[in-house]
Amino acid sequence: MTEVAKMYGGSLYDLAAEEGLEESILTQLDQVTALFGQYPDWLRLLSQPNIPKKERCALLDEALAPGGVHRYLLNFLKLLCERGSLGEVRAAPGNTAAATMPRTAFWR
Repeated sequence: MTEVAKMYGGSLYDLAAEEGLEESILTQLDQVTALFGQYPDWLRLLSQPNIPKKERCALLDEALAPGGVHRYLLNFLKLLCERGSLGEVRAAPGNTAAATMPRTAFWR
């Protein structure tokens, strides 16, 4: 995991913890990683540097906001997308983010 992903992951955790949302956001993160696993072309599209960042973030908004992904998680994903680190949230096939990354290691 890159330092950028660790830094933003830690910030996401701090924000979620303040509001008691850790479990909810981690569950949603697992769902997003499952989507990335099911649709690897979508993840590749979101990682294309020749597509403007604003358009890639709009794709995340269109796909995830209507489904109820918490705005903290959505903003976290958009930050990673803008920084070229979105692939960092992809879990290994068949695994969840919770299973592949110990909570303390992921969040901190």
